[in-house]
Amino acid sequence: MNSLAELNESVKAYYCYTQPEVADHTSSHFHKEGYMDAVWLRQVIEELDATYYLCGPVSFMRSVYTELLALGVAADNIHYEFFGPKASLSPAPKSV
Repeated sequence: MNSLAELNESVKAYYCYTQPEVADHTSSHFHKEGYMDAVWLRQVIEELDATYYLCGPVSFMRSVYTELLALGVAADNIHYEFFGPKASLSPAPKSV
């Protein structure tokens, strides 16, 4: 991912570790410990009116998807791909 970011100034790569090793903290590929949240995303995202692409485990994508929506990003601007059976990241409708 870093080489892609190095080739295109419009691409930015950030690395978050839920359980970083001691060496991770001093790496240039370390930006945050813990999960991404709306507060951190707002600090690193310069322009919210953009297109977002997510891939990874469902729990990760659902979390980031929810946080982007909380920031006001339109659902149509968030794209994702599953590595397995197709699913949805949208919350299930609440039963009445």
